[in-house]
Amino acid sequence: MTTIAASQDQRLLSVAIPVYNFGAFLPETLDSVLDQALTKNVEVLVFDGGSSDNTLSVVRQYLKRYTNLRYVRALKKGGIDADMARSVELVSAPYCWLFSGDDVMLPGAIERVMESLKRWQPDLLLGRHNECLVDMSVLRDWPVLDFAEDKILDLYDPDDRRVYLDAARSSEAFFSFMGTLIVNRSRWFKYKPTSRFNGSNWAHIGRLWSMLNDPFKLVYLHDVLLHRRGGNDSFSNAGMLARLDIQINGLLNVVEEIFPPPSPETYHLRRVIRSEVEPHWANAVRQDLLSRHAPQSDFLRLDEMLNRIRP
Repeated sequence: MTTIAASQDQRLLSVAIPVYNFGAFLPETLDSVLDQALTKNVEVLVFDGGSSDNTLSVVRQYLKRYTNLRYVRALKKGGIDADMARSVELVSAPYCWLFSGDDVMLPGAIERVMESLKRWQPDLLLGRHNECLVDMSVLRDWPVLDFAEDKILDLYDPDDRRVYLDAARSSEAFFSFMGTLIVNRSRWFKYKPTSRFNGSNWAHIGRLWSMLNDPFKLVYLHDVLLHRRGGNDSFSNAGMLARLDIQINGLLNVVEEIFPPPSPETYHLRRVIRSEVEPHWANAVRQDLLSRHAPQSDFLRLDEMLNRIRP
């Protein structure tokens, strides 16, 4: 594990915001991030994955006012896996906070994260968020791990990993939500990724879990760091059944390639996905299929997915 000795003036953290057609929401995100980032010498990068909306014009207004803001636009659409990887490459600080362009960072979140990074120098910092409606009305704080306080674990150690997996309460314990991930870029680059996870929407999960052949210090912050906007899931463009397929088969395929079943990792991932999907999400998808008079093959596909996560 790389030790980072940062002076008070040395940049420790960058915030990378990969976006695609989030121009309508990006101002609220930038308003929540830029002022607190500027006071803490934190660079903010907006990486535009080829948007066709007004993202560029939105960012231009902020570039006039914030010296810590950068904007980079991809030459062509690459997808979320490529955009996240490129975002981590383009920032300059030892740590990169991957943040979504439609969410809202809470006041003091950067200071809280930086305190933990300086103190613990982790390979990965994992936080929590509030789940919200599309208008950012708070519904609830979203569970990640069954700990009521901050926790430090070495996921390379079998005992620590067992404690971690037993405590998992949602797929975010498997790093499914990028907005609460702060990655150690030195450790990130030491792993040489293959292309087999590209296009899965979960390539970053494959990358992070593939790093556990060496000591891997994870710091879990019990604090809520952001509001996550619901009702704006870009993975849902192909419909409810396809979105459920990403959540079940997509996640399981990545993790099972690294930890072939039966393994504690795949057992607990199936467990937490089941808690997220059944009964409400599964019933909603089934009702959607019925309302659209979907072919029988779609119902069979749904049943196959659900059977994959059942005991």
